Amino acid sequence: MSVITTRERVERICRECAGVWAQSGVTGWERNFLEKIKEHTFLSVKQEKILSHLETKVFGVNDEETDEEWG
Repeated sequence: MSVITTRERVERICRECAGVWAQSGVTGWERNFLEKIKEHTFLSVKQEKILSHLETKVFGVNDEETDEEWG
């Protein structure tokens, strides 16, 4: 299993929401947060929780939960 970088995670969210930010439920503060962390190699516990929450908000379930579910 390959490790997804913070940048890749942020870009994936941005691709999904492109053109439909208003309907995505992602707030302006959350968009700014994504922009600020995309170059980070490591995230704090709080930053990781926020990013995971955004992935769940945008995709419905985060990748870790999907991987565990399907084994």
